[in-house]
Amino acid sequence: MGLGILFMLAVLVLYIGVDDGSLLALGRLPTRAEAFEYPPRIDDLPPGSVILDLADRPDHYQLYGAKLTNHVVSYQTANALFREGDEWNFKAANIRRLGITYAYASGIPSLVPGCVNLEQEARLDANPFNSIPFDQPRILYRVVDGCPAQQ
Repeated sequence: MGLGILFMLAVLVLYIGVDDGSLLALGRLPTRAEAFEYPPRIDDLPPGSVILDLADRPDHYQLYGAKLTNHVVSYQTANALFREGDEWNFKAANIRRLGITYAYASGIPSLVPGCVNLEQEARLDANPFNSIPFDQPRILYRVVDGCPAQQ
């Protein structure tokens, strides 16, 4: 009985790997970043980094990183605090209060000009398995607070 289950499990793993193509394309098991299609730099951020989720797709879990040491400010909170129409208006007081150090977006976010800016830290432009480009690149930004202390 045990050998039969082991054989069926092996067939299932090979079937998924061959059908999906991921195991054949990489020649190994995919990393977490490859499987969830996000920039691997997210896994290497200093513990306790706070990422503002600007992506309107379900990326929240991935942003915690492979060791689950990042903190994430949800897309819903980002919308409530920083969205103004089609643009993002990063208010220094809220950025500081929440301790936001990074932002993650699908594509290049449109910002209201101000003293809080984004600098690209890492990006993923295509699916790591088949190299097909994404409609919008997945980009990790470093949040740069250039505002005076009282703002």
